[in-house]
Amino acid sequence: FGVPPSEGSFTRTTTVRADEHSWFMTLNKTDALGTEWEARDTATRKRVDYLCRLPCFEAATLDELHAVAEHLTEHRFEPGVTMIDQGQPADAMYMLLSGKCALIRRVDARAAASENGLEPTRER
Repeated sequence: FGVPPSEGSFTRTTTVRADEHSWFMTLNKTDALGTEWEARDTATRKRVDYLCRLPCFEAATLDELHAVAEHLTEHRFEPGVTMIDQGQPADAMYMLLSGKCALIRRVDARAAASENGLEPTRER
């Protein structure tokens, strides 16, 4: 994170499909560059409340969480919609807020190797 994509960027290794109505937040690499503190509105405070419960943000300060929260984009998906497609550039971080998704990893173009469920992180 924090480095613009290059020719050697990672690609997605898994496809994520909504199994039920799902709500995601994304943080794109380009949105995270040059993050500055701004006024803290209600939506940002709710996002910070969610972020502070995620293990990957345990060590973040409140100001850092606010800076990240201000650059999140929320998305809602209907069941059956592919939200993340395997093989596409991995240029964002995805956080599932609610709903249920299937993770599908394809070994080749003909068959899905595995399918696992994905649900949002619960409060600690």
